[in-house]
Formats: sequence, structure tokens, C-alpha cells
Amino acid sequence: MVYCCENSGEIALGRITDELTGIYEKISIASVSCGGEITAEKITDALKLYEKVLVVTCIEDACRHYNGNKRARLQITRAKEMLKSAGLDENRIVYMQVSHAMPNVLRDSIRSLMV
Repeated sequence: MVYCCENSGEIALGRITDELTGIYEKISIASVSCGGEITAEKITDALKLYEKVLVVTCIEDACRHYNGNKRARLQITRAKEMLKSAGLDENRIVYMQVSHAMPNVLRDSIRSLMV
């Protein structure tokens, strides 16, 4: 499962659609208006259906909503702590920050998660 901020990750993802042929059939992508709206509960719920969750937000000091990426990072930490306390693999959750101009970084991260 990939959650992408519509102001960064979604734009970068749109630029690499052709390069991820074959992978798109294996993942689900959800665009959010801001990474800050992603909660720990949303992440852990997604892990009931998906092996891994990738959350993609804006890079530091580039968030249109000023601190959505910081709120997302706190929720990622909270979700990882929930997994760890339950004895589950916290590495099933991955967080990254990209700009709309970083499609190759996002492509490489998605490919590495698929291994």
C-alpha cells in the first residue's frame, strides 16, 4: 500500500508510471490531500490487507500545509511502536519524503519494497 501526498508523492509517481509496469498490479495507491491526515490507525489497518505500507510526504520545509510531513512522521513512529509492542515487524512501515521532482527516488524505493 502506498499513501502519497497529492502535492509531492502523487506528482512524482505520475512521472514514473511507465517505469513501474507490472508493479502497479501488485500495489494499491491512495492519494491524500496532505500526509498529515494519515493516522497510525490508517496505517495499521492497511497492514491487515497489505504486507507493507509506504507513506510518501513532502520534503522538509516544502509542505504546502506547513507541518503535514511532521505530523505524518509522528504517526509513522506511533504505528511502528504499536507493531513493535505487539511483537510484529515494524519494518513493514516505510516513510519517505520526496518532492514532485524526485520520481526516480520514489521508483527505486517502491522497487526495493517489492523484493
